[in-house]
Amino acid sequence: MDTFSNTSWGKELQIEAIKHFEDIFKAQYFRADSLQISEPSLQVAASSNPSKDSSVEKFEIDLLSLLNRKPAHNADDDMAWRYEIDKYISDPRADSTEHILEWWKRHECIFPNLAAMAKDFLATPASSAPVERQFSRAALTLTKTRNRLGDNSVGSLLCLKSWMANEDIKDLF
Repeated sequence: MDTFSNTSWGKELQIEAIKHFEDIFKAQYFRADSLQISEPSLQVAASSNPSKDSSVEKFEIDLLSLLNRKPAHNADDDMAWRYEIDKYISDPRADSTEHILEWWKRHECIFPNLAAMAKDFLATPASSAPVERQFSRAALTLTKTRNRLGDNSVGSLLCLKSWMANEDIKDLF
């Protein structure tokens, strides 16, 4: 964040970037119930089947109560989404040698909403090279003699070509 403060255009960009981030986070990722400390709907029940070992316990999750659950609303709910962001900002940064996806996996229980957002954004390829290669493969697949193939057929052929290039799968064909 300090990098933005060095220039006037950086300060303006910082304000816009933070607002854009907050809008996306609130609209698409924040779930107030993920910040609740208690674990509702998880019950440990003894096995009722006498043929099975009665000392073995099984976990039952009441799925309907998970779907019908509504978080308690109070005056702080309008700013509840800030808690997770503020906690993330105040925590120490990951080491530069650490794999960022592994870091998010380990911290998913602390930052559940931010972790979901990070997974979506980090899954996006940094370069368009794979897409360009796929377009080249599509051009080689969709020749003049195959120009009547439908979208699904072309997609299926491209998938098969990709899978067959994989050495582990090649043995299956």
